[in-house]
Amino acid sequence: MSFLVQHIRSGEFARRPQPLDLAPGQLAVNYNSDSTGLYFRTDNGELVKAGPVHVGNDVPPQINWTERSVGEMWLDTTDPVSPSMKIYTEAGWVVVNVLDGTITEDKIANGAVTARKITLNNSLFPTADGQFDLGSSVSKFSHIYTDNITATNVYTGDLHLKNDKGDWTVVEAEEYLTLRNNKTGKTFKIVMEAID
Repeated sequence: MSFLVQHIRSGEFARRPQPLDLAPGQLAVNYNSDSTGLYFRTDNGELVKAGPVHVGNDVPPQINWTERSVGEMWLDTTDPVSPSMKIYTEAGWVVVNVLDGTITEDKIANGAVTARKITLNNSLFPTADGQFDLGSSVSKFSHIYTDNITATNVYTGDLHLKNDKGDWTVVEAEEYLTLRNNKTGKTFKIVMEAID
């Protein structure tokens, strides 16, 4: 003998069940194509939205039960070029990552850029020419590894030059430059001739 088991269900846009309408562990389904959702009640009476992730410019819609579900997810497509994944916590919506590597001031403010390592498979560009810094006078990068540097201005402390052949440091004095051979410890003053 077979019988049909049907969960609590609704096709009404954005409708969520009241927790007390469900027994603990009982499922409820919203099958409206614009607001699909699978819900259940926990043993402490909270309503959980198990999925799917809401995709859109606005927060996930809800009627009937208006409290958010902790752990509920939303792919915010307000910026279609750089959408952001958000998870609802007791503190509200929290941005959890940067989907396409585009880092904006808004995402940094919302905690999106928190990873200790960013791996790129393409170029990294600022959004405006000559307006943004990489590090600061009090927050410096330890080392920069690159094949080529093209710059308008380069400001350094002592300039250190090292490869498999030599190890030199250029030291700027007020009236002259010196070169220090770090292998031998010898220092050389660079003799310069004024041309104007």
